[in-house]
Amino acid sequence: MKTLFKPLFFLYLVGIFLVGCQSDSAEIISESPDDNITASSELAVLLQASSENNGAIDDFIDGISATSVVFPYVVETDFGTQTITSVDGLLQFKQTLQASASTSSNPPQIKFPFKVRFKDHSEREIKNDDDWNDHLSKENDDDEDDFRDRIKCFEINYPVTLLLFNTNQEQTGSVVVNNNRELFAFFTQLPPSIVVSIDYPISITFRDGNTLQLENNRELLRVMLECRNSDDDDDDDTIDDDIPSNLRETAFELRRTLLANDWFVTEFINEGTDRSEVFQDVKFQFFFGGGVKVIRGNVFAFGRWEIELDDDTNRLKVDLDFRDDVQILEILDEDWLVMEFSNALLNLKEDDNDNTTLKLEGTPNQGDGSGGDTGGGDDTGNPNLDAFKANLLGEWVLAAFTNDNNDDSSNFSGFTFTFNADGSLKAEKVENDEIHIATWFIEVDFNALELHIQFPEVDPVDELNEDWLIVSSTETRIVLEHANSDGTKDRLVFER
Repeated sequence: MKTLFKPLFFLYLVGIFLVGCQSDSAEIISESPDDNITASSELAVLLQASSENNGAIDDFIDGISATSVVFPYVVETDFGTQTITSVDGLLQFKQTLQASASTSSNPPQIKFPFKVRFKDHSEREIKNDDDWNDHLSKENDDDEDDFRDRIKCFEINYPVTLLLFNTNQEQTGSVVVNNNRELFAFFTQLPPSIVVSIDYPISITFRDGNTLQLENNRELLRVMLECRNSDDDDDDDTIDDDIPSNLRETAFELRRTLLANDWFVTEFINEGTDRSEVFQDVKFQFFFGGGVKVIRGNVFAFGRWEIELDDDTNRLKVDLDFRDDVQILEILDEDWLVMEFSNALLNLKEDDNDNTTLKLEGTPNQGDGSGGDTGGGDDTGNPNLDAFKANLLGEWVLAAFTNDNNDDSSNFSGFTFTFNADGSLKAEKVENDEIHIATWFIEVDFNALELHIQFPEVDPVDELNEDWLIVSSTETRIVLEHANSDGTKDRLVFER
């Protein structure tokens, strides 16, 4: 449950000053009315917006702009784990990820447990996948108005002193605020009977490190309005900065379309083969911070998305990025050219393969419709599972094996492979009395079947140790594929 932050001490202090200072021949405000702030004034609204927690700062990690992850926390990447302890450390980590983009394809993953902070500075602990699934829901997503109303281009340098007056312009006390959380709480709970004046000068620091001193409300208001109305989208991880100005409005419209709907695959042609059935009833939800959630029943997975420009065609493309522990989603781990889009249809084509296309239909967001089971897949509800198991049992030979773009089929010449009902797999080469025993099992991820094989670390059979996506299966031929994190695909074919 969300832990609400209710810092009532500001109003408590207000009450003390109202009582404690009234007897001292109350001081009259000397500044002009423009220097006064009331609960309903424009500057009070903007100060509250500027002091909201900035959930967009770590979108490249959590994929949702409405909340941020509370320091410290641990992130897993392809090149090890990293502990993030501060904003500076977060920005350094982002630079490291960008520098390693050519050798790392898996998005970073936060290790449980951790806490998230909402824009009102309340917090929630995320203990496991169930909590994270519940948190990453459309109810917690930002919308474009919320995102653009934030004051993101500068930070107020604290502490700041706020002078308190009653409606008769008599000073009743003062409050010192030390951070955004306290400033947000103050203006959220400011009663209409209190008039506030900022004790100037104050200073602000822009994102580029430059500092500006402000002398009055008029200067502060001008900076805030310029910041809110600027077209600076540096905090937006869903639209690439390199998209030219003539396509940016189209990119914004594409983003609004993705965010506004739940998406279902109606057609998926993979290298000329219709694989639509593996995505039947699978729902895709896109989040403002760049997260994408894939749901079918009680099974779900998370990935990342970004709108980019394809330099060869000058078209927009949607880059999908999933972790390689779900093979069927790894097939979608591509740059998809946007051929056409509307609220009802998204027509995509793989950027370097005309024979791979993806069509999705959109319906207005309806929530998750998902339960809490986060296991690697549910063996029930797939009519092909029992048939494949029955067909797999018995003796096979390896007809083809492509590993890291190399044809390694000859390494298995003379081997026979026997799949047994007890989950054991025997690889035998009779001519030299060579026998190796492995385990096997079948997993269902969404609608796709995966065959897991695990041999001891013995050459060459340990090269087959993977989670293999079952592409096709007949009585005499089984075709398997494994998508690697570098974009290549291994291929394994058994025949009998």
